[in-house]
Amino acid sequence: MAQTNPFIPITREAYDELLAICNRSLPNEACGLLLAADSEEGIINSTLEIVNAHVMPERAFLFEPSSWTSAFFETQKNRQYIAGFFHSHPSSEASPSQEDEIGLPLAGDGLCYWIVSLQDAAPAVQPYICMNGQLMPYPLMFAKISI
Repeated sequence: MAQTNPFIPITREAYDELLAICNRSLPNEACGLLLAADSEEGIINSTLEIVNAHVMPERAFLFEPSSWTSAFFETQKNRQYIAGFFHSHPSSEASPSQEDEIGLPLAGDGLCYWIVSLQDAAPAVQPYICMNGQLMPYPLMFAKISI
């Protein structure tokens, strides 16, 4: 989904899920989907882990094909939209590496892509947007959900 607003909103629950997935995967990198219930609002309200099939999962990620396919169809069944992708860096900063760009399942402008760094005691989460073939940092913003 292409983002047009200057922020990528996420609910607190989805953010907590994201960190839990990444911490559970240690010492390996975690990877998965960021999901939204509405394609117009683009608020990330859940995450979905995908199996990391890279031969060196502690240093890189690669979506395992059957896990990726299953996750894709699960999002369709649940009427969710793929708002973006995430993966973790267990021992480095939340900046994209060459390996990260190879591991991305899709390419194209507007792709929302988050990196979670677990190198310090407090996790660092950095969203990016793919623009003109480059990953550009975007600010993280928590969504305010009205009831």
